[in-house]
Amino acid sequence: MINLGCASHNFRGLSLEDCIRFSSTMGFKYVDIGAFSEDFPVSPAAILDNPKKTGQLIKEVCARYNVVPIEFFICSVVIGDGTRVQPNDPHASRRSSMLEAFRKVCECAVEAGLSHIMGVPGEIASNDSPDHGLSISLDTLPRMMEIARDTGIGFTIEPHTRSILTTPEEVLNMLEKIPGLKLSLDYTHFIGPGFKAEEISCLNTHALHIHAKPARKDVPKCPFYEGEDYYKAMLQSLLDINWQGIISMECMYPVNAPGLLEHPAFQTILLAGHVEKTLRELTK
Repeated sequence: MINLGCASHNFRGLSLEDCIRFSSTMGFKYVDIGAFSEDFPVSPAAILDNPKKTGQLIKEVCARYNVVPIEFFICSVVIGDGTRVQPNDPHASRRSSMLEAFRKVCECAVEAGLSHIMGVPGEIASNDSPDHGLSISLDTLPRMMEIARDTGIGFTIEPHTRSILTTPEEVLNMLEKIPGLKLSLDYTHFIGPGFKAEEISCLNTHALHIHAKPARKDVPKCPFYEGEDYYKAMLQSLLDINWQGIISMECMYPVNAPGLLEHPAFQTILLAGHVEKTLRELTK
């Protein structure tokens, strides 16, 4: 069964409690928990300082509002000095520190009752070649998978427009080389560069989780009413393989938006309503 969820970090700048309450009030049972930076619902520094206490807080807040936490949205990993480290960082010492910090992220996620942690494949470094960066990621990501598995939590990566994986073919190539690696799949990271939904759907079988947000060619994130309607093709391709999971609405806009049309709550409701209506029409 396909269910819809909400990214709590749509409302970044608000507290974890307010983000979860907001998501619940809008009718969402499933939520992704953002811990990317200090203005997200969960602070990366708090995770490093006390992963179990931070995880317990997430669990308690979600239980208070009767929502189920699904994905820990971290992207790259923050280490002790506040540096963000990619899986293909050319410095071995930083990658080692990253893996130690990732263990704490996993401990936090397990304590919170999350389903999985979302990482990234790595970005192209200005001082490194794409092939060398890819080879480092091919070594680091399985180690992250092992740490997550040993801790008792799932792990995914999200290919994105700034990453070393910019085409569906490149994603499939990495997945072939790392058996068992799963995706948090966001079609808009391919729609922005010009791919059609039909070209992206080959990745569906590898998707543990899906993000949905408005986008169009050359604009990877835009207001709902300016976006390309790729949702019908995406949903039909998921139904064709009997995909089951959560599609989370990811409408990250400032909570102090200048008008109602730009407010993340309004954007989230518009998108979720359209996706649910389309899904109902396809399953009549």
